[in-house]
Amino acid sequence: MFFELTRALIDEILFCMEDQSGDFLLDMRESELINTKFDDIAGDFYEREERFIRIPEWRSSDGFFIMEQFASGCRNSVVRDALTQSLERGKGVFRAFKDVLTRYPETERRWFAFKTREMKRRIIQWYNGLRESWNMEKIGFEEPEETEELVLEDFLFRDYGPDDAATIAALHRACVEDNPHYADYYAENKSGMNGKIILAEAAERGIAGFAAALRQGSASCCRLVVEIKPEYRGLGLGSELCARMVDFLKNSHGTETVYIDVPVESDGFSRYLIRSSFSPTLTRYVLSV
Repeated sequence: MFFELTRALIDEILFCMEDQSGDFLLDMRESELINTKFDDIAGDFYEREERFIRIPEWRSSDGFFIMEQFASGCRNSVVRDALTQSLERGKGVFRAFKDVLTRYPETERRWFAFKTREMKRRIIQWYNGLRESWNMEKIGFEEPEETEELVLEDFLFRDYGPDDAATIAALHRACVEDNPHYADYYAENKSGMNGKIILAEAAERGIAGFAAALRQGSASCCRLVVEIKPEYRGLGLGSELCARMVDFLKNSHGTETVYIDVPVESDGFSRYLIRSSFSPTLTRYVLSV
């Protein structure tokens, strides 16, 4: 018996997969889900076999596996370490994982999107197995909207104002302390930022990061500084700030060259810069004696 896997049905199946208290079957004739613990599915055995089918199984071990996947793929080292530690607990792992996520709302949104995507992928695989038994062509998996775009909707991007000076200075000092090898590089900015600054502000949580364009020697040369609070790194915020600043500089008169120094651990941001037509020009080596 054939049935069409609509988006609405996918959402219903997903909800039931997570309900560990129920025992659900899909009524293929009506495209409805039935909880056998409460609903009667009267009829002879043949009709039940033809009409009703079990939905994909989703066990605690499946949930733990995708939690491990998400944690290991988290680009923010602070959040990644906290999530990894929560998974190493012998008891209360799921609660501990959720507790960590509540401290990082943007990462929490990424988690829910990641979890939903992986569960939907499981549903598509299950459905394609059925289609194969029906001698039908398999369907593809429609990737959901980019998670980064969803997360960035939580931020307000605006220009720097006089009231932001103390917050920016504090964030700047924190970033210098976080990257001690770049202390000399940042030293020239101790007197404060002296150029165009774009801020990223998290709703009700203050400034999360900024991009500053600083004139260097020749008026046509500009150094770009991007600094993000540790808890907001790995969300695509630095890339968005950089893109907005580059757009501004392209439309301003006199700017011919823009350069930026990137910490060696910022692999994701480096890849973004190369995709955006930046070219690496030198490598800094540091020896601690």
